[in-house]
Amino acid sequence: MKEEIIIFGNGQDWCEKSLTDFKKYKNITIINDKYLCKLNSFFLFFAKIHFSYKLNKKIKLPFKSIWFKKIIKGINKNSDENIIFIIYDRNLMANNEKFIKKIRKEFPKCKLVYMFTNIVNISGARDNDFVEKLNKFYDVVYAFDPVDGKKYNFKYSPLIYSYNKLNVSSEEKVFYVGRAKDRYEMLLKSYEKLKQIGINRKFYISDVKSEARKYEEEIEYNRYISYDECLKNIQESTCLLDIIQGNSTGFTIKTCEAVFYDKLLITTNKNVINAPFYNKKYILIIESANDINIDFFKNAGKVKYSKKGKEYFSVETYLKKLYKDLNINDERIKNEEKYK
Repeated sequence: MKEEIIIFGNGQDWCEKSLTDFKKYKNITIINDKYLCKLNSFFLFFAKIHFSYKLNKKIKLPFKSIWFKKIIKGINKNSDENIIFIIYDRNLMANNEKFIKKIRKEFPKCKLVYMFTNIVNISGARDNDFVEKLNKFYDVVYAFDPVDGKKYNFKYSPLIYSYNKLNVSSEEKVFYVGRAKDRYEMLLKSYEKLKQIGINRKFYISDVKSEARKYEEEIEYNRYISYDECLKNIQESTCLLDIIQGNSTGFTIKTCEAVFYDKLLITTNKNVINAPFYNKKYILIIESANDINIDFFKNAGKVKYSKKGKEYFSVETYLKKLYKDLNINDERIKNEEKYK
C-alpha cells in the first residue's frame, strides 16, 4: 500500500457515523475533531473564539496559522509519504489558503480532495468566497449536486454512507429532522397530509421562530438531537421524508439513510428516478403534499433495496472512483490489504 488516506471531516457527529466503513482499511485515518486536533480545555477556549462563525462572519480573524503546528503533529505522518487528504466542506481549514499551502509544503507528494455535502450556494466554500478557487488548490473537487459539478467543472460524487445498525423495533411512522430553511411551508403541509390519511409522524424542525410554529404539541421545534438519536428514530420508522432545498438534484443524507436501512422515502427530488437504487414501490416523488397517499404505504410490501443501490453510496464505490480520478491503480483496495 503506497498511499495513506487522511480524512478531515466537518466535525459533525453524522459525518463520523457516515465514515464508519473507512475504519476497515488499515491505510485510512479519520480526523473528525472540529478543530482538526485534540485540544485541552485551555486551548479549546481560545479555539472556540478564534473560529467562531459569528465573529468570522463580521470580520475574518487573523493568525489562524498558529494552529497549523498542532494539526500537522496530529496527522503523525512522515513528510515523504504519499498521502491523499480528503477534506470536507465546512471543515474549518477547507478554505484556508495558508493551511492548504502548509499541507503541500509539509507533504510534497500529497493529493488534496474536496468533498461537498450540500449544494454550492449554501456551502462553506460559498461562505468563504472560495468556490472559484477550489480547482486551483485541490487536485479533485467532488460536487454533491451533478448540476453544480457541470457548472463549476467539478467531478460528481454522491455522499458516502456507512451502515450503523441498532437493535430497535420499527412501527408505521414517518420521520423528519432538519432545519426549516425554505421548505417550512412544505413540511407543514406534508405533516397535515400525513395526519389526514392516518399515518403517524415524528418531526423535528429547527430554526423556526415562535410566532411561526404550528402543532407545537406534536412537532418538536428547535431541539437539537444527536445523530445517535436520529439513527434510533430512523430505524424505528418505516418512512423518511426528504424535502430538498430549491432545485437541488443531489441525494441528501436522508436518501442514503432510506436506502441503507430499507425505509420508504417520500422526496421532492425528481432526479431520484435516475438513481440505481430507485424503486417506485419504495420511493414516492412528490411535487406537493397532496401527492402523498395512503396506497404508497399499503402497497410497498417489505422494503429491500438492491445491493447495487446500496453500493452507490458505499465507501468501496467511492474509493474506486477516487483512485480512478487521481490516476492511482485501484488494486490497493484488494481484500488482502483491506482489514486491520
